[in-house]
Parts: sequence; structure tokens; C-alpha cells
Amino acid sequence: MNKVLAEAIAGLIPHKMTRNRWRGLLRYGLTDAVRLLHQLRQPHAEPEHYLCVCAIAKNEGPYFEEWIEWHLQQGVQKFYIYDNESTDNTRQVLDPYIRKGSTSPGLAIVASSLLTTTVWPSTAMRPAG
Repeated sequence: MNKVLAEAIAGLIPHKMTRNRWRGLLRYGLTDAVRLLHQLRQPHAEPEHYLCVCAIAKNEGPYFEEWIEWHLQQGVQKFYIYDNESTDNTRQVLDPYIRKGSTSPGLAIVASSLLTTTVWPSTAMRPAG
């Protein structure tokens, strides 16, 4: 059914939520709506982590321990920290959190079950000149 006709028919329905449901059915067709409903009712895989934090930091060492502990209390299960060439003790502050899980150092990436750090150089962000 074309969009104009679907809008005209749906416009006759006074309740907004009901109107929107019918608008979708009329616009996209009954078979597509049934297929979508079937897909939505299928069981989905649970995510590995319920709540994650992704942050980029530079010279935030003095604040990281308090920041991580606060977020852990709020229910954060995984941290992804991008280190923008820190020159302070950021690495030493993050090491205990990295050791909480099995560490697997990679190409400038150190990962554990709690924290993943990646060196993120700021030189890549500077314009060529």
C-alpha cells in the first residue's frame, strides 16, 4: 500500500499509539510486520557486559583510581580506556585493575576482564603540515 493511502487510513484512528501501529502495518505490509514480530520474539544472546565505559584520557593518573572505583560501585563491568600519550603515573594506577583478570598484551593494547587500555597517540589527530 502506498504511503499516502496508509497515512489517510491511519489518520482516521484517534488513539496515537494505535494509529502508529496501524500506520506501520499499512505502510510496510502485513507479511513484513509478521516477519518482524517473529524476529523480535526470538531469544537473543545475552551481552557479554551489561554496562561498559569508554573513555580517552591524558595525564589523568591521580584521578583514575577514584573514578574507576566510583564507576564500579555504579555497576560498570568493563572499562575501555584510550591513553592519549600520558606522561604521568596513569599506567601504574591502571595496572592493578588490569591484573584483576587474565592479561593479554597485544599491539599497544593491554586487556583483562575488567579493563582494556589502548595507546591512542595524539599525533594521528594533528593535521599534516
